[in-house]
Amino acid sequence: MNAARISITCGLGSLLLVGMLAPSLAPARAQNTAAQDILNFTEDTAVAGGLKAEKGAPDKEIYDVVANVINVILGLVGIIFFIQIFWSGTRWMTSGGNEQAIEEAKSTIKHSIIGVVITLVAFGITNFIFNQVVGVATG
Repeated sequence: MNAARISITCGLGSLLLVGMLAPSLAPARAQNTAAQDILNFTEDTAVAGGLKAEKGAPDKEIYDVVANVINVILGLVGIIFFIQIFWSGTRWMTSGGNEQAIEEAKSTIKHSIIGVVITLVAFGITNFIFNQVVGVATG
């Protein structure tokens, strides 16, 4: 049962991350200066945080840092998904006909799949939004 909670928590955490990272696109579409202001703000934040040496320097872009963080999170979710599926399959195969153990294993597998689907959908939405913001800002 704990594995199912972990799956749901990972999925909901991913959705929360998307909600925090997703800016409103309506003002950005209506006016390109708003999107440019967002990009300037993130660049200034990167300079202040030490991710860039100075404004316009070719060090790390904030989008590269965000992409790396998202890739690490997705990698961890994939590892957790594999462990849960492996563990649930093992529990199912070694249940010895115990219906309660089989149902728990099935439930864990189902919740793991739901969690990874939610995570992939959240990644797709985040990727789409970042591409739209960058596309609007750069023309």
